[in-house]
Amino acid sequence: MTHKEIMNIVSSTELLFKNEDGKKYWYDSLIDSKVNSDCKLIIRFASLWAKYMQYISETTKKPITEIAKATLIDVKNIIKNFSADTHIIAIFLLSNTWIYGDELVKWYQSNYDYSQDDIVSSIIR
Repeated sequence: MTHKEIMNIVSSTELLFKNEDGKKYWYDSLIDSKVNSDCKLIIRFASLWAKYMQYISETTKKPITEIAKATLIDVKNIIKNFSADTHIIAIFLLSNTWIYGDELVKWYQSNYDYSQDDIVSSIIR
């Protein structure tokens, strides 16, 4: 998909949260992003990737574990100044907030040989 097509999808897709706690955590992170440029990049990346995956999953009926890699490549082509840490922290954020966050973690663990503890420890360092 083109950059423009992806941005149109994302702008018309509402992020689905796991629960009220996840929604609160997401919005608290948005507030933090207003004062921290690193946090702003992570939120932008996480939001774009999640909404794009959510749309693709819902329209194709494929699980997140089947579409995460292809959608990640597309989003990396849109967002520059992207690092491995951005990717890992975005996954952590989505695992705590997004309705498909657990599926995303399963995909990440099976493709990158990381456990949830590894993800958390890489954020803390």
